[in-house]
Amino acid sequence: MKFLEIKTPFRNRMNNNPLGQFYTNPDIVDLILSITVTTKKQNILDPGCGHGIFLQRAYSRLIYINNSKNNQKEILNNIWGIDISPSFKLLDNRNYFRNILKVDFFKIKPNLLLKKEYFCHLKDLAHFDKKIGMPKFDIIVANPPFTRQERIDDSMGKNYKEKLIKQIEEELNHTISLSKRTSLYAYFIYHSSIFLKDNGVMGYITPNLWLSVDYGTHLQEFLLKNFKIKAIVGSKVERFFEFAEVDTIIIILEKCSNESERLNNVVKFIQLRDKLVNILDKFTNITKREDLDENERWQMNDAFWNYINDLNNYTIDREYDIRIFPIAQQDLWNHGYDKKVSKYVGSRWDIFLRAPDIYFALLEKGKDLWVPLKEIGTFRRGFTTGANQFFYIPAPGNKNKNFYTEKDPNTMDLLLYDSKSNQLRFSIEKEYWMHKKSINWVPNYLIKSPRESDFVKIKLESLNQVVLIIHDNKQNLKKGILNYIKWGESQGFHNRRTMKNRQRWYDLGVREPYQILFPKRMGEKFYVYFNNEEVYSDQTLYEIAIDTKRAMVITLSFLNSTLGRLFYELAGYELTGSVTVAELSEFLAERLLTINPDKISNEDCKKLKEIFKKLCITPIDTIYNEIGAKKPETVSLNEIKPLRYKLDNFFYDFLNLSNQQKVNTYKAVVDLLNSRIIKSKSVKIRDKS
Repeated sequence: MKFLEIKTPFRNRMNNNPLGQFYTNPDIVDLILSITVTTKKQNILDPGCGHGIFLQRAYSRLIYINNSKNNQKEILNNIWGIDISPSFKLLDNRNYFRNILKVDFFKIKPNLLLKKEYFCHLKDLAHFDKKIGMPKFDIIVANPPFTRQERIDDSMGKNYKEKLIKQIEEELNHTISLSKRTSLYAYFIYHSSIFLKDNGVMGYITPNLWLSVDYGTHLQEFLLKNFKIKAIVGSKVERFFEFAEVDTIIIILEKCSNESERLNNVVKFIQLRDKLVNILDKFTNITKREDLDENERWQMNDAFWNYINDLNNYTIDREYDIRIFPIAQQDLWNHGYDKKVSKYVGSRWDIFLRAPDIYFALLEKGKDLWVPLKEIGTFRRGFTTGANQFFYIPAPGNKNKNFYTEKDPNTMDLLLYDSKSNQLRFSIEKEYWMHKKSINWVPNYLIKSPRESDFVKIKLESLNQVVLIIHDNKQNLKKGILNYIKWGESQGFHNRRTMKNRQRWYDLGVREPYQILFPKRMGEKFYVYFNNEEVYSDQTLYEIAIDTKRAMVITLSFLNSTLGRLFYELAGYELTGSVTVAELSEFLAERLLTINPDKISNEDCKKLKEIFKKLCITPIDTIYNEIGAKKPETVSLNEIKPLRYKLDNFFYDFLNLSNQQKVNTYKAVVDLLNSRIIKSKSVKIRDKS
C-alpha cells in the first residue's frame, strides 16, 4: 500500500450541491484536527464527508502523531466517512478509505448492523464475512451542509424536516424540543452527539447564526447540558469560505455527563483579527507556505493551539492578532436562564466574539440602567401581507408597475388606472384606503422601507403608498373594493400560504399605528423613526408602542444615539455574505438593550426633549459623516457633528464616561461597520454563466 500523500494548500471552491455544501479550506481542517486529534489511537468520523478533506487530513494527522507509516491499514480502518453523495474523487481512493458509507447520515445509528450496500468500496470488503456494526467515535469532525430550514424538504424530500425533528427528539429522549426553523447543520450536531463516546471531542464548522437567532436557543441549551464547550473561533476580517454567503465559526466540544465539570469549564471565545493563514504563519519559521512539509504543517498548528491553551485570562495579543474572551460555562448558562419562566431562553453568545472592549465597560457602567426593549413597551412587526402588490397601492399621484392613481375630488375614491393602457381599472371607496382622524379623512399612508424617510420624524410627503384596510365580509363590501378583491383572486393571491391563516384573506386585521418605527436592517445610514403622523409600516420595520410620551422620547433618543447604534451593531447579524447590511430579527430586537426611562430625572428629560426636537428635523446622514471618520484611528471628538455629539454626550455624561471612553465608543462603531464591509468584500461572487 502506498502512503497517502496530501499536497497543500488545497483549492477552496464552491460545490453547487443544493444542500449548501462547500469545499473546506485545509487550514481550517488542520486547525480543527490539531485541536481534536491528540493521541495515537482514535477513531474518527466525518458524517458529511463530501470530498473527503477531513478524512484525508485526519489520516495525515494520525501518521504524524504515530510518527510512523507502518500502521497505515489500522489507521485507515479507524477513519469513517458518511455522505449521501460522496465525491467521485474520494471514491477513487479505494486503496485507502474503505469505511465510506453512501447513505443519509440520519438513517444510521450507533451499533446498527450496516448493510453491505452502504459501503462504497464493495469489492474491498472481504471483512464482510462477519457482521459490522456502526461504532461510536472518539472524534467527530465535520463541515455539515448549511441548508436553511425552508429548503430542507426541497433538498431531501417532502415532510423530511418533520420526520427529522421527531427522530432527533426521540434520540435525545425528548430532552429537547426543536424549532421548525432549525437549519440542517444543527440536526447534524444533535445526531452526531449519539455517536460520540463520553469525553469524546467534536469539531464542527457552522454558520454563526445559532449564536444569536431564536432556534439557536435550543442548540445553546443542548450544548451547555451535554458538553464542555472548549472553544468557539470566529474571524473579524474574513469568512472561512470564499463563496459562502454566511459568516462561519469553528466550535470545539467535549462530551461530558458530569454537570459540575461542565459548569466549571471555561469557554474560550477566540476572535481572529487577521486572516487565519497569516496568523498560523507566525507560528513557524518557514517563510514560504508552499515549503511546509506535513510535519512542519502539524507543528505549526500545534504551536498555535498550545499558545491558545496557555491563555486563561482576557487577552488581546496584537503580535498574533488574536483576542481571547474566557467565560465560565456557568455564566453562559446564567446569562440565558430566565428565572421568571424557569427555563433557558438563550443569550447573545456572538457578543463575546464581536464586541469591542468598550461594550463591556458600558455594561458595567450602566449595569443597573439597561433594560431590553420588550420591557419598555409593546413590540411587534409591521404588516406581513403575503401579497404586497394587492395590499400596497400607489398613493394619489403615484404609480407602480400595475397602476397609477388619482383621487376623485368629489367622492374621495381612489382611481386605479392601468399603467400600460391608461384605462380605469378600479375605483376603491375612501373607507378602504383612508381612515378617519378626528373629523378628517386621511390616507392609510405606508412606510415600506427606511429609504423613504430622510428624517427621524416621518414626513407624509415622502411616502408614496397606501395600504388597504378591509374588515368586512364580501356581502357587506362596496362595489369598487369588491371588484378589486375579485381581481386579486383572479391573480391567485387568496391561495397563498399567508392568506390561508386568515378568516378573510383580504383582511389584515385591526391595528393602530405605534409611535416608534424601528428598521430591522441597518447600513451606513440608520435612524429609528418617530411616527408622529401615525402611518402604517411594512414588516421591514418593527413597531414599538410606549405608554408615556416621556418614556417614548427617552427611548427614541437613545436608540438614535451612537450608543444605540453600537448596541444594534452588536445585536444584528449580516443578512448575506456580499453586502454590508446588518439585520435584527424580532427575537433579537425585543432583547436589544436600551436605557431605562425611569432612571432619567425630569430635569434631564427636559434637556433631552430639546435635543430631540432638533433631531426630528435634521436630515439623516451616514454614521461615517456624523462621526467625521471612516477609520477608527482618525476619530476625534472635535470632528463629531454638533447635534450628534450633543445627543451622544447626554448619555455619555449620564453614564459618567471619560473622554477616552467616548472616543472608544465612536471607534467601536466605525470598526464594526468597517469589519462588515471587509467581510463582504472577502466573499467572491460566483460566475453564473
